[in-house]
Amino acid sequence: MLGRKLGYENEVIATLPPSMGQATWSNIAANAVIAGCAPSDFMAVVAAVRAVAQPRFLLDQVITTVHGLWPMVFLSGEPALGPDRDWAREGDALSGSTGSAARIARALSLVLRNIAGGSPETFDASTMGRPGKLMFGFAENTTMSPWEPWQVRAGWASGDCIAATYAADSTLCIADMGHDDPDILLSTITDSISIPGTYNAFFRKDLWLLMSPTHAWIFAEAGWSIADIAQAISERATQPYGRLRGRGLFGFIDTHQAPTWLRPEPGNTDLISIVDDPRRVQIAVVGAPTGGYTTAVFGSGVTTTEKIEHE
Repeated sequence: MLGRKLGYENEVIATLPPSMGQATWSNIAANAVIAGCAPSDFMAVVAAVRAVAQPRFLLDQVITTVHGLWPMVFLSGEPALGPDRDWAREGDALSGSTGSAARIARALSLVLRNIAGGSPETFDASTMGRPGKLMFGFAENTTMSPWEPWQVRAGWASGDCIAATYAADSTLCIADMGHDDPDILLSTITDSISIPGTYNAFFRKDLWLLMSPTHAWIFAEAGWSIADIAQAISERATQPYGRLRGRGLFGFIDTHQAPTWLRPEPGNTDLISIVDDPRRVQIAVVGAPTGGYTTAVFGSGVTTTEKIEHE
């Protein structure tokens, strides 16, 4: 699995908080093998490790929080299809039952437990956790998407394959079927994600929306771009501040860790969006064409990316 990295097995790829464990080619490979990775998965695992090690990902906070946050791994780019198209498995995209994306995400979770100290016996203080802490990884369905690939929209070249990571919380499946009206679909999505108890409602950072091809094409055939959808979500996925005040994280974290948007405190009738900028809305097309679903991935912080290099 190390391939041409033989002779450099102990080279440090990243130092991972909170234990400040050193992730090397060798111990990343060991965890990848335990996760069931194929040799072709290995460089994607390395890219995911590098992505969560970026300082702005705040890995130390993700691992040590009492919340259920844990890194999500998203694969984008044509090379992700691979010779067997395994990474871009269309159906059952988020279950983790099979596929390279699942194996890669499992390997990252093991790296974080065994090298970074992300286990309950060490630094993981999660009150409840969630199933996604075992594995949460998926690939973009570029063949059925009406838009350019996510990695191109994120500033990478069309020929690049990237691993993106995000400090994800639990997911919410949004079902909307039986029509082709983008305004109705948008209202279903915005009403569903405007939840006072999420981390997004307080921190207003990145929010991921994973659209089935059916939902994506409803928007695209009506002439909506990704930017149009993101702008509409930022304008309509809102709550009056009076409905947020004192609920969720409001009245707790805001007393000692208030974000800048709470200074000065808004008025009760001021509408607060779930994101602080439309560019925070990350939209990807995943899954099979049957059925009208969008999965909202709540979480905290920003999305980090790394290019998947060829070994």
